[in-house]
Amino acid sequence: QKDELKVLAQATDGTVATSTAINSLEAQEQLLAIIRRAEAESTVETLVKQKGFDDALAYMSDTDNVDVIVKASSLNSQEVAQISDIVVRHADVSMDRITVKNVD
Repeated sequence: QKDELKVLAQATDGTVATSTAINSLEAQEQLLAIIRRAEAESTVETLVKQKGFDDALAYMSDTDNVDVIVKASSLNSQEVAQISDIVVRHADVSMDRITVKNVD
């Protein structure tokens, strides 16, 4: 994401010539989408940790699939439902696009 952000930021401020496929407006839209995904990931991680998990990692793909990995020896169905609810509310995706996993 960092390299993609750098190229898009340069395209939006005119410091690098853009190809005909990506004009400044498209670059701005792509940059905004990446920022929104990063904000959603951060919010989900914070809220999951507030539920009592030691650590959490959320990754939202550009196809709106969300993977959440939490540090836990196991997850029960209630915990998965709580995490999924957080993702639905803050990442604006449907339940079928969410994967919740645990790592010990």
